[in-house]
Order: sequence, then structure tokens, then C-alpha cells
Amino acid sequence: MDRRFIYFISCDDCGYVGRTKDIRHRMSCHGQPPTWAILETVDGEHRAAQREAFWKKHFESLGVRLLNRREVVCAFSARTRPLKQLQYLREQVRLALKRKTQRCIIWPFSLRGSGYGQVPIGNGKAAWKEAHPGEQIPAGLEIMHSKQCNFERRCFNPNHLTPGTRKSNMQTAKELGHTKGPGDKTAGEKNGRAKLSAQQTAEIRRRYQAGESQRKLGAEFGVVHATIHYIVAGKHWKKSGTKAA
Repeated sequence: MDRRFIYFISCDDCGYVGRTKDIRHRMSCHGQPPTWAILETVDGEHRAAQREAFWKKHFESLGVRLLNRREVVCAFSARTRPLKQLQYLREQVRLALKRKTQRCIIWPFSLRGSGYGQVPIGNGKAAWKEAHPGEQIPAGLEIMHSKQCNFERRCFNPNHLTPGTRKSNMQTAKELGHTKGPGDKTAGEKNGRAKLSAQQTAEIRRRYQAGESQRKLGAEFGVVHATIHYIVAGKHWKKSGTKAA
């Protein structure tokens, strides 16, 4: 079966409609966006292109500003070009400064191996540079998240970013339990890159045993299918799983 998925990503005040053969791979490429949904499943590339065009017109008629405004083409080699990440970042930074937003703004697209948002420029400092045009990061300092973020690496709210020394950055990380010191463990919630809490993993195991699918749980908790598999198989969060049992 030549199956295609038509999906939609919601990014605060804008959206994205795309099509793909492998929805799990596509969502991992987008950095597992916080809000997304499969609109429908169709057979064949020609039919998928028609339905993608339909859904784009549908959301535009509702007033949704789509990031991908290109004309839909019926050629799988030309499918789903990369999101306009830099444009999205600039718009969100501008809105955050104007509204003085204090909540974390989570990067909904692809991530670097370190867990930070991946953008075409900036070397991890793009949001701060957009908020301070023409300014240079002071020599010897690096851009760090505020305590308000609890070191949420995907956050790019410019109001949460400030220059600081590596020493102060590491000290803040230690206070929040994100570094490994003598006698410390970085498993579970103490791991700075953990996306789930012990309570959530216990809930995932309970609901999986009750019959819910791993795919549904992954979509609800905002993690890829493989993460759910490792949790229910006892390969991740072993300690929390023992407590839950």
C-alpha cells in the first residue's frame, strides 16, 4: 500500500500542513512539536498532493497563517520542504518582546544533539541576537537561560536569555539539579534533558498495561514512539518503574 499521511502542526499563532510517508520520522525531524495531528491517511502521492492543497485552503479560510505557502506539487521528491525556521524565530522573538511574555516559548522544530533548538544561523544564540540587533555578546560570556526556565533547553523566549559566565551558568544548573556532582545521579528527573517526570512515566506504564497504544501515549506526552517503547519495556526510567509497581 502506497500510503501517505496528511498532518498539521500548530505553532502558537501559525500552522503548517504537510504530507509524508513516515509520520514518526517526520515528527522527529520537526523536533516532536508540542501540538500536531494527523488529518487523514490517503493512498498515492497524487491523491496526497490534492488533499494537502485542500487542507491548506481549509486552514487559510479559518484565518490560520500557514508557514508553508508554496504551491503544492505532485512529486514526492519535492514534498515538505523545511519549515521557515528563521522567520518563525524572528516573529516569535518580536512578539515576546512586545508582549513581555514570561512563559517559556518552546522551539517546535528540529533539535541539536544537545537538546537545543536547531536554526540556520546563530550557533545556539540566534534568539538573543534577534532581540539585541547589532549587539555583540560580551567577551568571556555565554548566553544562559534564567532559573524561570528550569533550564528548558528548547525555550527561546528572549526574556529568559541573558549573558553570563560559564561559572555562574554551571552554578545555576547545579542549584536546579541539572549537573552531576559527587554522589549525584543524573537519571530520571535529575537529567537535564529529561522530558518526562517519574509520575508521568508511571502513568504511561499504567495506561499501556490498561490497553492504550504506544503511538497514542507518545502523541499525548509529546515524545517519540521509541521513548514510550523503552519506558514500557523497562529500558528507561527503571527506578521510577520499580516505585510505580
